Amino acid sequence: MPRKLLCGFVVATTLSLAMTVAAVSPSMAEPALSATPAVSGALELSPEVARTAVLAGGGAEARARALAAYWTPERMRAARPAEERISDRAKEAAVTAPRQAAGKPVSIEPAAPDKAPLTRTPAAGSATISSGLGQTWEANFSVGQATAQTVGKVFFTINGSDYVCSGAVVNSSGRSLVWTAAHCLTERGKWFTNWQFVPNYIPWINHSPFGYWNAFRGYVMHEYFIDNHNLAHDIGAAIVHRNWVGYKIQDYLGAQGIAFSHPLQTVRAFGYPASPPYDGQRLWTAYDNTVDDGSSIIYMRNAMNGGSSGGPWLMDWNGHDGKVNGNNGFISVAHPGRMYSPYYGYTTSLFYNDVESVTAP
Repeated sequence: MPRKLLCGFVVATTLSLAMTVAAVSPSMAEPALSATPAVSGALELSPEVARTAVLAGGGAEARARALAAYWTPERMRAARPAEERISDRAKEAAVTAPRQAAGKPVSIEPAAPDKAPLTRTPAAGSATISSGLGQTWEANFSVGQATAQTVGKVFFTINGSDYVCSGAVVNSSGRSLVWTAAHCLTERGKWFTNWQFVPNYIPWINHSPFGYWNAFRGYVMHEYFIDNHNLAHDIGAAIVHRNWVGYKIQDYLGAQGIAFSHPLQTVRAFGYPASPPYDGQRLWTAYDNTVDDGSSIIYMRNAMNGGSSGGPWLMDWNGHDGKVNGNNGFISVAHPGRMYSPYYGYTTSLFYNDVESVTAP
């Protein structure tokens, strides 16, 4: 099946956060792990931005100021979907990964922010995109709505060119975790530069009502790092610095939950698609059942495209919060209107274990 990529975790045997575990039969024993789940790398500044940071005195504060100066509203609008960069590989790649074992169903609940809710301003406009096989709606949330303020746009630089994906804050003990797709972090063993998360991106309200959050370290699954064609493990995470007033991102904005090894079910997908007919300036959502496509790949009807990569699929979404149980990964030329994601099974839970305690300095 022709496929097209978008842009659009020491190993623990149990999850380290408090969790709700569904009843399972004794036959669903956790399988043996074949490889270390997580590979990490530093998310550095590009030479241009690094020089600006050095001139500003160096350190985390200077880094943040240099990145804020680099990611102007104009540069953010001009950033291209990462699929344009990676379409020369993996577009036609066959997925041959073995199916990820399910293990025991595990759920980690969403987290509320520690600070008082921020002022909420109504969003503007509403629209629907029809793919012929399903519909995707503009998520017409107010600024500060729980889903909107935990989902945002991911920006990064590759060899002097700027690109964009999507991502979401996920509940973790380190309280600094942004979840996205692996191809929004690394390619062919090279980690991207100038990596920044902008939650609740709103172009008509200063673009970043909750500020810029720059990442200092990225993580992807081992299977993806050694083979970028391994779409069944296209899952990534970034650890972001505190903001300008010293808050960790989860304390400031709250976080979505996450779930592993659950049966396929209805999910609500979110992302910032940027390829026509979208413009990358609004949060969109799709709602449908997930379907098994084999090789630990699942799909749903979802008309999003480039720029939405890494956006979360939320199960048990209640209008505000849910649990990430998939992510916008790639689309299929042979099956328009479908969005594909890795299945979140046992190996994904081990990956989460590797990254969830890492925290902002």
